[in-house]
Amino acid sequence: MGGTCLINTDLTQKNLFGKCFSVRLFSLKKGEALFRQGEAVTRFYVVDEGRIHLKRNSMDGCPALLQVALAGEMVAEASLFSGTYHCTAIANCLSSGYSVRKQALMEYLTSSPQAAVQVMEILAQQIRDLRALHEIRNIRSAKERAMNYLRLLSDDQAQVQLHISLKDMAYRLGLSHEAFYRALKQLEDDNMIFRGHQLIQLL
Repeated sequence: MGGTCLINTDLTQKNLFGKCFSVRLFSLKKGEALFRQGEAVTRFYVVDEGRIHLKRNSMDGCPALLQVALAGEMVAEASLFSGTYHCTAIANCLSSGYSVRKQALMEYLTSSPQAAVQVMEILAQQIRDLRALHEIRNIRSAKERAMNYLRLLSDDQAQVQLHISLKDMAYRLGLSHEAFYRALKQLEDDNMIFRGHQLIQLL
């Protein structure tokens, strides 16, 4: 775990709050826990780098994977409205990020309807993206799966800004990173995409 600092931050990296929070940084090695099932919820977490797996013990004692939080994503959003964590957050690789006090965040959202609406918009977008990703992961062809995912991520200029690593994109698609790299190479060879610095242009 890291120290505490004051920075002008937004919890979703989208200029959401526009105020100073007391932010606590964290750094985890693979296998280390950010929090555990049953612990009291006192902080709200965001991933900067790496991957955080959220797992819950089922009735038979086997852990079920509920969520994979990647860079720029919130961890266990539902914990804002719960007294205890209903899952355990484990780093799947070297991971880092930051957190704010749950009480301070809730007080801010309560006092700022605009910020609360923005949070709802972000969560609604996440639900839409997850539904679309579920459909994309059912595509058998790695090339078609990759292309449909890039279309999902692209902006009005048909560009995909690479805010997460290609390895994490492959992980999200359910592909090995080797298969994903081959798919991108095929798309590039077929003049369907152009790969630039920190972006992919759809053609």
